[in-house]
Amino acid sequence: MRELKAMVDFSDRMDRLAEFLRPADDVAGRIKARLALDALFMADVRAGHLGGDEAERSRVALDIAIALVR
Repeated sequence: MRELKAMVDFSDRMDRLAEFLRPADDVAGRIKARLALDALFMADVRAGHLGGDEAERSRVALDIAIALVR
């Protein structure tokens, strides 16, 4: 049960963060905010598919995330 609560809490926090990051209050803005968060997670989770070292993946993911939410 605790794991389920932790998952719900994490999901709620990500929803609030996406709302904060959205560059516009429309569908495109909400998608861009969620894609920005996905890029940051992907840099770690998909390391084997992306190549490069951790620093490069993190830097590129952050650049992409920033570009999406500007």
